Amino acid sequence: MTVDDGLSDPATASFEIDVAPSAPSLGMITPYEGEAFTSADTIWWDASNSTDWDGDEFNMTVTSSLMTEPILEEVDPYLMYALHLPAGSHDLTISLVNERGLQSSAMLS
Repeated sequence: MTVDDGLSDPATASFEIDVAPSAPSLGMITPYEGEAFTSADTIWWDASNSTDWDGDEFNMTVTSSLMTEPILEEVDPYLMYALHLPAGSHDLTISLVNERGLQSSAMLS
């Protein structure tokens, strides 16, 4: 960095910063938090606003508190998925994992 007041010689200083890689970030479009459905409804799952700030490839897994198997497992978050869930109050956990193994999770009820 150089600072110059226009009168004296410019002063110069340098420093180093360390920026660590980050986990992917969830960007949900649909469904919305607290949105209600019936068991007959198609739930459109769109997390295409998700990003990895380092440009790493990443995938998404979605689990429900009411189901033993994942709803979506290691899928492309940029695609839209049509889901049908059984009746009940689901607490959904969305996990994003990038190719470096960095992970972020979010809950949706």
